[in-house]
Amino acid sequence: MSYTKDKIEKRIDQKTDRPDFMSYVLRHNDEKGMSREEIQETFNVLMIAGFETTATLLAGCTYLLQKHPRVRQKLYAEIGETFLDENEITMLSVSHLTYLDAVIEESLGLYPPVPISLNRLAPPEGAVICGHWVPGNVSVGIPQFAAYSSLLNFVEPDSFLPERMLQEHDAKFDKDRKPVLQPFSAGPRNCIGKM
Repeated sequence: MSYTKDKIEKRIDQKTDRPDFMSYVLRHNDEKGMSREEIQETFNVLMIAGFETTATLLAGCTYLLQKHPRVRQKLYAEIGETFLDENEITMLSVSHLTYLDAVIEESLGLYPPVPISLNRLAPPEGAVICGHWVPGNVSVGIPQFAAYSSLLNFVEPDSFLPERMLQEHDAKFDKDRKPVLQPFSAGPRNCIGKM
């Protein structure tokens, strides 16, 4: 938090014509705009959600691909069979790569960008959650890494097996509880970094 705060403060105080998110906020910020504290909080969320989480996932995914040549070769094959030239690679065209999606999903389970719980408040009247009574307005959550590495949710949870995420997969993955994998949280308050 202090790292991002220092970076944001430095950027606010910097006089530059370089176009970036901050330049547009500062250029159009008047007495009806955001206070310095509001700018700080807004950009703190943007930096953490849009930068650190992506870097964590990419580092974990790259590591896993290097440690698992079989998966890496299968991914290379999918890319090589789909694209004849790198100019064909776009955001839209890669969205059809099912094995790439599976590699990313599996990487999110083994290297969740936010391994802690993304808490929610129990309703004011309280609720039964997982068979236990929780009083109202209590913050509850399950650390993501604990959920993703539990044998209750996944077969071989510590193994890098992207095939489990494919529609057509080995029967041994039939009992995997894939909806548990919510690295960006879920619902109307899910992560701003979710694409």
